[in-house]
Amino acid sequence: MRMRGIEWRFMAAVVLVLAGTLRAEDVKPQPPPATEDKPAVAAAKIEFLDGDAGKAAIVDDQSEPYFSRLQTLEMSVKTSAKITGATLDEQRAETRKRYQAEVKPFTDAEKKNLTAIIEALQPVLAKDYPLYARTPWSFIKLGAKVEGGLPHTRGTHIVLPAPLLESMPVVKADDPKEKQARALLPLYMLLLHEQTHVIQRAHPDLFVKLFKEVWGFEHTKQIEPGPWLTARSLANPDGVDVGWVMPLKDGDKTSYIWPLVILGRLGDDVQMPDDFAEVCIELEKKDDGFAVQLPKPAPEADPKPEKPADPNEKPAAKEDKKDDKAGMPVIEQLSKTSEYLKKFPVRQELFHPNEISAVMFSRVVFFDSFLPKDRISPEQSEKFDKNFGTFRTWAKDAFK
Repeated sequence: MRMRGIEWRFMAAVVLVLAGTLRAEDVKPQPPPATEDKPAVAAAKIEFLDGDAGKAAIVDDQSEPYFSRLQTLEMSVKTSAKITGATLDEQRAETRKRYQAEVKPFTDAEKKNLTAIIEALQPVLAKDYPLYARTPWSFIKLGAKVEGGLPHTRGTHIVLPAPLLESMPVVKADDPKEKQARALLPLYMLLLHEQTHVIQRAHPDLFVKLFKEVWGFEHTKQIEPGPWLTARSLANPDGVDVGWVMPLKDGDKTSYIWPLVILGRLGDDVQMPDDFAEVCIELEKKDDGFAVQLPKPAPEADPKPEKPADPNEKPAAKEDKKDDKAGMPVIEQLSKTSEYLKKFPVRQELFHPNEISAVMFSRVVFFDSFLPKDRISPEQSEKFDKNFGTFRTWAKDAFK
C-alpha cells in the first residue's frame, strides 16, 4: 500500500547495522564514466505538482477507479473525520473535496532534497533497470489527514505526506557517514517502492507474467465479498484491483485463498494504519468467478429440558448484542497462512502482488547496489540469490 512502518523499520535496522562499515561513496553511488559506447546517464525527469495541478491529479480516476470504490466507513477513516452525505455518491464527492483540501505546496528544500536522492538513484537504475530510469518522477504533497499520512501513489504520481517531507533530513557532504546512511538509504527504498506502483500502472502486462507464471496467482473479475467484508472494505490506492487469488494444492484437491487488507474492526474510532488487518479469506469457486466461503453451521445440540417456572423469579433481561461475526467468512490472519507464506522470501505487505513486487524490488536494489560487496559474506550472497534470484532475473528482463 506504500512502504509502511514495518518495512521502514526493517530498512532502518539494516542501515544501523551497516552504518559502521558504509563509506560515503557507498551511500551515494557515483555514475559510471561516459565512454564512446556508453554515453552519460540521462538526467531524471522530475516534477512537483502544487496548487491546482496537484488538486486535479489527486482525484483523477481516469486511469484507475479509486474513489468510486470507497465505502462509508473507510471514507471516514481515510479522511480522519466522519464522512457526510446521505448517499455513497455524496460521500464520495465529499471525500474528493477533503483530499483536494490536503494538497500542500513543496518547499524549495524539499524539492532540492528529493531531486538529489533521485539523481543518486538514476545511475543505478539506468545500469540494471533502464525502464525505471526512463520513467518520469512526479510528486504530490498531502497533509496527514488523508490516507493515514502514509505514502502512496495516484496515477503517475507519488504522494508523500507532509510530516515525512518536513522531517526529512537534508544531507550535507560533510555530514558523518552514519547520518548519511540513516538518512538516505530508507528514502531510496521508499521512492523505489512507490515508483514501482507507478510502473505497474503504466506496464501492467509485465507484472501479470510475474504474478501468474512465477508466483502462481490467478486473476478473476468477480468475487462476491458479502456484507461483512463490504462493511470493512479498505481500498488500497496501490492495489485497487483485488481480483488476485492464490490456488493452494493438496494432492488432487485445490483450494483458493484471497489475500486482502481490510479494516480489522468497526466503530467511530477506527484509524489508519493501526486498525489494518492483513487477512486470508477462503473462497468457493463458481462458474462466473468466486464467492467467499462461509463457515459451516454448527450441528444443533439436543434441547435442554426446561425448568419449571418460578413465580417469584424475575424474567431475565433480553441481551441486545450486535453479532459482529454474522456473515463473517472463513478468515485467517495472513501471517498464519503457512502454505501461502512459503511462496515468498519477504513477510511485509503480502496482501497484494503489487505490494509484494514493490517490496522485493526495493530489497534487490538495496542488496545489489548499496551494500558494500566486501561486507557481504559468500553465505549471505548465496542465501539472497536463492531467495531473490528468480525475481531479480525477471526484473532485469522486464525493466529493460
